[in-house]
Amino acid sequence: MKQIYFQILKRIPFKNKPVYIHVEPELSHQDKNFVESIRKKSSMKNSTTYEFFGERGDIDHIKWNSEKKDKLWLYNLHYFQDLNAENYRERISWHKNILSRWIRENPITQSIGWDPYPLSLRAVNWIKWGLYTDQLSKSLRQNLFSHGLILEENIEYHIMGNHLFSNIKALLFLGCYFDHSHSDRWLKIASKLFQKQVEEQILEDGGHFELSPMYHALVLEDFLDLINLNRVYPERFPQSVFIDIKNRLPEMFDWLYDMSFDDDVSLFNDSSQNIASKYNSLLDYSSRIGLEIPRRKFKSELNLINNRDSGYLIAYIHDVKFIFDVARLGPDYLLAHGHADTLSFEMSLGSDKIFCNSGTSTYEDSSRRLFERSTKAHNTVEINNKSSSEVWKSFRVGRRAYPSKPIIEINKDTINIHCSHSGYSTIFKKLDHNRDIKISDKNIIIRDYIEGNHESAVARFILNSDIRVKKIGDYKIKLITKNQKEVILSFNSKQISIVKWKHATEFGELKDTFCIESLLDNGRSEIEIVFRCN
Repeated sequence: MKQIYFQILKRIPFKNKPVYIHVEPELSHQDKNFVESIRKKSSMKNSTTYEFFGERGDIDHIKWNSEKKDKLWLYNLHYFQDLNAENYRERISWHKNILSRWIRENPITQSIGWDPYPLSLRAVNWIKWGLYTDQLSKSLRQNLFSHGLILEENIEYHIMGNHLFSNIKALLFLGCYFDHSHSDRWLKIASKLFQKQVEEQILEDGGHFELSPMYHALVLEDFLDLINLNRVYPERFPQSVFIDIKNRLPEMFDWLYDMSFDDDVSLFNDSSQNIASKYNSLLDYSSRIGLEIPRRKFKSELNLINNRDSGYLIAYIHDVKFIFDVARLGPDYLLAHGHADTLSFEMSLGSDKIFCNSGTSTYEDSSRRLFERSTKAHNTVEINNKSSSEVWKSFRVGRRAYPSKPIIEINKDTINIHCSHSGYSTIFKKLDHNRDIKISDKNIIIRDYIEGNHESAVARFILNSDIRVKKIGDYKIKLITKNQKEVILSFNSKQISIVKWKHATEFGELKDTFCIESLLDNGRSEIEIVFRCN
């Protein structure tokens, strides 16, 4: 209800409060230097040209709010992440010029850059750069102070989720950086909001409640930045926030480890591998700021992690990793990054990713966006050529699937899992997808069966782009990984086909690959995945 209230409030045209950009606030005393954070790849190709998601743009030609670029590209332009990217000191003269230009060409509230989300990320990046270089001029500091004045009046209660966390982080950075009665107020607002949001957004198993591995990693890095900020301003930083973060970090690291393959995030819901920092980089960063985060360890060769709060089951069998999605799409009031991927899975053998979902390459309202959110784009069963959850537009969901509580049986040599969902059922018609998975150190057997009358059902198995595929019999397929490991797939279906496919591991990029489609016979199918562990 709170989200609906703020959605309505956001649409009422109030007169903006005046923003005083000529305030000359004092800077807070620094107890220590800001520790080196994670350096991302540079996006600045020359003094006026940027590249995001493989697409370049020159500010001299496109300006700051061009209709020639999509919103995500423009948002990235206004983030100013290059200020703190790799080898940033080599570009300080570029940075100083572009910062001054941004102030001149983006009057307050008259640019997409003043939207609360890019404003929040930019404020943090400016402050980090200022702490590293001591190059924030008087005019930049005045403009930065106005960021805080505007943000406190435009906190994204109507969107919530990771956007709200970014707003809170920015208020904490601004509140610590400046020594002023306004910045004192920002700290109080942020501290109060943080305590409420951390309880709501960080689940007991450590996962972020939007259930995207990518956004989880972004929030985790935000938390580490805040621990770093506490080192610099221990007298100003709210200690309740510091304690909340420290208490939750171990589980958050474990969750990200479990939801990654060879340090790349898995592709459940909206996830991409060129946005958030990787597990090992985050672990290194935590060490630099004085934290001791234990790595995930196992006592046996056959292990199952049950992240029951977020809804992911992760099996470790020697060098095989198998992630099974028995989760809801996310919180019912915030499904913007949810996909119709219920009962899908991903799998790796050693460092070789074998099966992957189709990923996320764009947020633009397009046929590709709709496809990537659909059931068809995931390693699960599609019934009657429809998605198990009604995804529409770029960030909308109507009817949605709810999975049953998984039934798990762990023996000495095998793990057995059963789960179902009723996403295809209606008040008048029962139509459930059931999936049974049996895991051992030699094979994985996946059985699907449909309860209820239906016209068609197809199970899909999408291969990572570096997998070679060869049909070796009517119902057998050989997969060869980049490290020359062999995996044999055996089907009981009489109708299997190898289809050309495209999947995305990064925003703005599609890779050629293959998908194996298996039609269910009388509502049933079975695949055996045979591998050899080291």
